[in-house]
Amino acid sequence: MATSDSQPINRVTFTDFLPDPHDEDCLRRAVNVPADLVTFEGNHGVLWLAGVEAARYPLPDITSVAPAGPRGSSRQPKDPAAIRAKYPNAYQPWSSQDEERLLTRYRAGATDPAELARRVRPTAERHPVSSRQAGA
Repeated sequence: MATSDSQPINRVTFTDFLPDPHDEDCLRRAVNVPADLVTFEGNHGVLWLAGVEAARYPLPDITSVAPAGPRGSSRQPKDPAAIRAKYPNAYQPWSSQDEERLLTRYRAGATDPAELARRVRPTAERHPVSSRQAGA
């Protein structure tokens, strides 16, 4: 369905990966759905746009539904210079020594991404990272 830039977008997150209705080879944990109304019918959450059903998901599969803002605005790019002012090593590649220290600590049983980063690069403050993002 084509969407204009002014249509409201809702972010629907799921309890598990579900098949993408528009791409049978893809599983998604969340989708952005153009919708101006959310209703609940039986055991389903239904998203509507201009009075037309845009999407329907079983309620047990839905974790959350939240406004994502206009298309393209849900993630604003950050200014690298401003981030580097606070975090001097931001966007810098890890050295081979850093990677080796990280692997050594991980193989020794350390799994908390923030703790691993602090111990590998103690002078670098890090943004919080979930274990899923870190590949644990």
